[in-house]
Amino acid sequence: MASIVLKFAKIKNYKVDSAFLDRMNDAFKKYGVRHKPPKRVGFKFSLREGDYVYTRFVKEIKRKMPILDQANEEVETTVIPAFGKKIFVFENGFIAYETSMQVYTGEIFDAITDAWNIVRADTEGKLDIERVDKIDPKTLKLFYAESKIVVALKIKEIGEKEPNPNVPSEVIKDIIEDAKEKTESVQIKGKIVGVKSQGNLKEVQIFDEGFVRLSELEEVKGVDREDFAFTISKSGRITSGLPEDPEKQKNKIIQLCKKVLKFLPV
Repeated sequence: MASIVLKFAKIKNYKVDSAFLDRMNDAFKKYGVRHKPPKRVGFKFSLREGDYVYTRFVKEIKRKMPILDQANEEVETTVIPAFGKKIFVFENGFIAYETSMQVYTGEIFDAITDAWNIVRADTEGKLDIERVDKIDPKTLKLFYAESKIVVALKIKEIGEKEPNPNVPSEVIKDIIEDAKEKTESVQIKGKIVGVKSQGNLKEVQIFDEGFVRLSELEEVKGVDREDFAFTISKSGRITSGLPEDPEKQKNKIIQLCKKVLKFLPV
């Protein structure tokens, strides 16, 4: 099954509106893919839709690896795989980008900045892109609330949050208050109940009505309503399964991004 790891960033020094996105789309297209093998790098395409620009950053990496020759002997050969990473620039100034070990975040930011330099006026400054290292706790509670199954949780600030909108029972509140006095954080995993399944923590009253409502979530791991596994952390890192169809993949990623951007300050 296809999957993605997403992180977020913010364009700090420009008002990102529809006109900016039109120029950014033009910038990605003009930048294109540059240099020669094995050092080609750039943007394979750019698509302007709705309130975002969608592009794909590509980078070649020269590697040596063993293969079997015709005599079935191991020999070293050079390969040049290309790694592509999806990027979305939104009208509110936020950037969602796919991340992996093969492509560094700084490389993605530099390429976006270099592309913008093609279309910016001499009187305009270079792009100032800042990583988002922390998202609103409401985002994690939204992912929790809209999930079908939750299999793991990391919780801090136990008992420090006001319940909203439903108030737990006095028994639950007393248990959480006791945990608050003696516990700094909690990490919970659902019990394995089958070959590929775990118990649903949303069905456990003390977690669903107590810890989740009255504490801060650091990480939520589960399965969403479309049956895609996901993990979201307070740092803004999201891992999610995706459909195989490219258009459905794009729509799923947009859906994930909108849930995070809903609570990020513009």
